[in-house]
Amino acid sequence: MQIQVDFLESHSDYVLCFHDTDEIDEDDVVHHIPFLNQYKLDRSAIELKRGVYVFASTICYRNILEDVPEEVFKVVNEDTFTVSLLGNFGKAKYIDNIKAGFYRIQKNGVWSTLRNEQRAFHKITTYESLMSYYSRKNDSEMIGYYKFKLRNVYLGLYEFQLKNRNISSAKENMNMVYNLSSSSMDASWLVLKSTLKSLYNAK
Repeated sequence: MQIQVDFLESHSDYVLCFHDTDEIDEDDVVHHIPFLNQYKLDRSAIELKRGVYVFASTICYRNILEDVPEEVFKVVNEDTFTVSLLGNFGKAKYIDNIKAGFYRIQKNGVWSTLRNEQRAFHKITTYESLMSYYSRKNDSEMIGYYKFKLRNVYLGLYEFQLKNRNISSAKENMNMVYNLSSSSMDASWLVLKSTLKSLYNAK
């Protein structure tokens, strides 16, 4: 922790720093996850505003969030929202000379017990809340970015519901994709429309 504090005190353009992490299971067995290596990077302010993944359990950040926006209380993915907020104040540093921390994996954890569809709905709430926050800040770049992210979640739900022949729900999500598209002639929208039409005819 002291290494992180010292770094922030001597680098005013960074708002947070983080270090390596490993997973530890319910039997206290430590697992090094190679997949996480891709996240061992310094991050720009814009990447933080976009909610880029950093190892939340190892973050040390400046005490700079004086007014917590009301939208944060609506989300489950508070880490994503907090990282995005911090991106308004600076960059992130990955420090590689600190011993790895541990992230405990629990079978009955809040996030791990959710079905994929439930996780998607929580992501929708997070992205909608971030769109609301950045709308109040008149940040058109971030509004557009989270609109794009939101649209992709609805696309995922659409595909999931098509596979399960849930045509009614698929139609609702397709309409959301349409509303979030920059144009009704968006290529992916035309593909989705054609696919749903063929399913209607098949019923």
